[in-house]
Parts: sequence; C-alpha cells; structure tokens
Amino acid sequence: MAGVRTRVRRFGVVLAAAVVSSASAAAPAAAVRDCPQAQSPRVIAAGLDGMTIDAAGRVYVTADAAGELWRVGTDRSICALARGRRQPSAVALRDGSAIVVGFDGRILELPGALPAG
Repeated sequence: MAGVRTRVRRFGVVLAAAVVSSASAAAPAAAVRDCPQAQSPRVIAAGLDGMTIDAAGRVYVTADAAGELWRVGTDRSICALARGRRQPSAVALRDGSAIVVGFDGRILELPGALPAG
C-alpha cells in the first residue's frame, strides 16, 4: 500500500475513498426485492463494447472483436457503418457524425453516420 501511495503522490493524483463498515455495507437480503417488470436477461449479441443511443432511439454499438461499428434500428435491423477498424471500444454522436475511440488510442470521425431525421 505504501508503494501505491508513493506513486499516487508522484503523479499528483488525489484519491478519495469512503470506508463503510461491513455491518452497513449491504442491505439485508430481505430488504431487496425484485422489480415487478424484472425478467430473466437474454443475450442479444456478444463481443460488443461501447454503446450509445440517438434521439430517434437507434442504438450505435462497437463490435471490437469484429472491428466494426453497428447501428441497430428501432425495428432491430442491424447495419455496419464501419468495418476494418482497430478494436473500436466507444462511440459518441455529434452533428450527424459518429465519433469512435479504439483500444489503439485513435479517435475516428465517421461523418454522416446518423441518418437524417
């Protein structure tokens, strides 16, 4: 722990931690109940990473293993907006473009990724 503190001070990072006693750390199991709408999860796709949703409800998701950016329509149709990227990990939307960050540290802009309307 002393080595960690030394490294943290060296880089000028300030860390804050809250210590909670084990007696109050978790709610008793009897106090936690399922929400009425809760259902068993189902796998829709695998090998995906970052995700965002546009104003029309379309989902944009990075498929890092495939090196692709996908758009999932409100009708659940899927199209690849970009292929051959180096492990895309996150996506954001701005002014009709998709901004994609990869695990390689590159930031790419894909103009026109968002359909009009």
